[in-house]
Amino acid sequence: MDYKQYYADLAAGKLPDLLLFDGEEEYVKESALSALRKSLLPEGLEELNETRFAEKVPPDKLIEACETLPFMAEKRLVQVTDSPLCLPGRGEGEDKALLSYLDTLPGSVCLLFFVRGAADGKKALVKLIEKRGGRVRFDALIPREQESFVRRQLRAYGKTIRPDALASLLERSGPYLTAVNTQLQKVQAHAGERAEVCLEDVEAVVPRNVEMAMYELLDAVVLGNRQKALLLLSELEKENGAFNQLASALARQLRWMYHTRLMMDEGRNAAQVAQALGVSPYAARKRMELAGRFSAEQCWAMLDKCVSAIYEVRSGLRSEDGALDLLVFGMMEKK
Repeated sequence: MDYKQYYADLAAGKLPDLLLFDGEEEYVKESALSALRKSLLPEGLEELNETRFAEKVPPDKLIEACETLPFMAEKRLVQVTDSPLCLPGRGEGEDKALLSYLDTLPGSVCLLFFVRGAADGKKALVKLIEKRGGRVRFDALIPREQESFVRRQLRAYGKTIRPDALASLLERSGPYLTAVNTQLQKVQAHAGERAEVCLEDVEAVVPRNVEMAMYELLDAVVLGNRQKALLLLSELEKENGAFNQLASALARQLRWMYHTRLMMDEGRNAAQVAQALGVSPYAARKRMELAGRFSAEQCWAMLDKCVSAIYEVRSGLRSEDGALDLLVFGMMEKK
C-alpha cells in the first residue's frame, strides 16, 4: 500500500498487526511512524507500551517483546529498525523460527519493521509482510503532492508562495521532503515579515543542484546567450569538475527536451506533459518553451552530439579538458 492508503486504514482501525515501512521518502515515513505511535500509545504510557530494537535482534528477544501484554492500552508497539531480514546483503536474510512465530502473532501487539531506504523484496520476511498487506511503500511524492506540502507548511506561518518560486524551490531541493523542508525553513526565514515568498528568496538561500544548473545552461544555449552560458560553465566546472557528471546531466536535459518536443508534436498540453515527465505544470511549461524553439530532429541532433562527446571522452578519443565547452558552444553554433 502507499502512504495514502496507510493513513486511511490507520484512521479506520484496519491496519494489519504486522507492518513494514520502506522507501526513499524518509520525511513521510517518519511522519507515518509518529502517527502510528500516537494512535496506539496512550499519552504518558508510551515507554510502558513500546519496545524498540536496532538492526539485528535475537528472535527470542523479539518474540518475548511481542508476547508482553500492553499496559492500559489495546496494543503494544514493537519496532525493529533496519533489520537484516529486510535488507539486501545483510546477514542470512531469513529466520525460520521467527517466520513461523509470525503466523501466530498475538492481536495485542503491532510489530513494525522500519527500514531506512528500500527493503529487499526477495527476502522471505518482506514477502510475508507484503502478502499480508502490511508493506507500506514510501516513494517520492509526485509534484502536486510536494507543492501541497510546501503550501501547507507556509500556511502555518501565514505565508503564500509564488508559482515560479515554488517550482524553483522543488527543482533545487530534489525529490524528497526532508531536503525540501530544510530549504523551506531557510526560504521562509529569508522572506521575513513578507506574506509572500518570491523567486528572489529561493535564489538567495537555496543553491542550485547540477540538474538545475544544466537546465539554465540549456536555456542559455537555446537563447544564444553566450555570456550567460560561459558563466554557468565556469561555475559548474569549478563546483563539480568531472566531465562525465556534467555531460551526463546535460544529456538528461536534452533527452527531456526531445521527449517534450515529441509530445508537443502529438498535441499534448502542459498538464499532459507534466504528468509524463513527472514535473510540475509550471516546470512543464518552461520545458515546452525551450523545446518549442527546435524541431524534434534538431533536439535529437543535439542529444546525439552530447552522447557522442561522452563516448569519445570515456573511450579516450578526446581529452576531457575543454570538452564540455566545445560541446556547448558547438551546439550554439548549430542553433
